[in-house]
Amino acid sequence: MALQYQVTPLTAEQAKAASGWTYGPGCGLYDFTAADLPPMRAPRYRYHAVCDAEALAGIACFGEAAQVQGGPYRRPALDVGCSMAPARVGAGQGRSFVAAVVDFAIATYAPILLRLSVAEGNHRAIRVFEATGFITIGRFAGIARGGIHRFLLMTRVG
Repeated sequence: MALQYQVTPLTAEQAKAASGWTYGPGCGLYDFTAADLPPMRAPRYRYHAVCDAEALAGIACFGEAAQVQGGPYRRPALDVGCSMAPARVGAGQGRSFVAAVVDFAIATYAPILLRLSVAEGNHRAIRVFEATGFITIGRFAGIARGGIHRFLLMTRVG
């Protein structure tokens, strides 16, 4: 049975918890630090908590905060970013987690198109995004965490 998630505005306590998430060797691009805390709390970046009955399962953001510097974002779409809590990664919860974020985005923002950027080497996330209806429409080099990295640009109908 898939887990049920609730997507709600991110509280200060939840943002503080997420700002310490690290994903281990090879995944440092996705680590959060205290420097991420102010943007998480800024309303314009639309950060949200994704919770199950037990606890904070992850976070999501919509719009500008989900974009990678240097990405090809000319076409109108709602950019989506999501990060599952590190302790939950690899536990078979990815599809239901992403589906909850997508359902929330569609219900809240009514986009025609959803778009996300994912590191080329993040094969697990790419499989989850494909399983939830996203397709790769391009690749680009973008700036993240002080370096240049390769990303896939993926979209799905809203």
